[in-house]
Amino acid sequence: MRWDVTTGSWPAFWMIPVEGHTLPGGSEQGEWDIMEGQGQNWYQTHAHDWNAPGGSTYCGYQYNPPGGVNLTDYHTYGMLWTSGTIQFYFDNAAVGPPCRLDATIDAQHYFLILASQEGVNWSYGNTSGVSASNITADFNWVHVWQLNGSSPPPPAPTPPSGLTATVN
Repeated sequence: MRWDVTTGSWPAFWMIPVEGHTLPGGSEQGEWDIMEGQGQNWYQTHAHDWNAPGGSTYCGYQYNPPGGVNLTDYHTYGMLWTSGTIQFYFDNAAVGPPCRLDATIDAQHYFLILASQEGVNWSYGNTSGVSASNITADFNWVHVWQLNGSSPPPPAPTPPSGLTATVN
């Protein structure tokens, strides 16, 4: 995935439960942000537990890539979900310690979403200071697999060439 690192860019690679996604007042729901950018050369990862008993909680990190790494180039964003934990990855390196999951959100089934929208300061549609006439996020390929017992995951396939999706 690569994206335009510019004011107003809001790319996201995330997951929400098939069982339904609600905000305050609804049942307990998960939301897993594998990557969520906000127009700068850093991004965030989060495991949200919306409407958890005692209030919504999250575990997450702001990831600042090492010097010389440019998010407008293609990079690999990932997540390993094992029973009770999620570990986020950037270019095959772990981002922060694993996040522990509540049993309710750990048992839910999730949609995978690749998206790009426009908004400044996490506010959809806020175009204050946006000067770009076109903001894109390119997703070259997505690989999803399920572990079978204790077997290690298969090696990552070679990404196909010439297949991109641009979200404008």
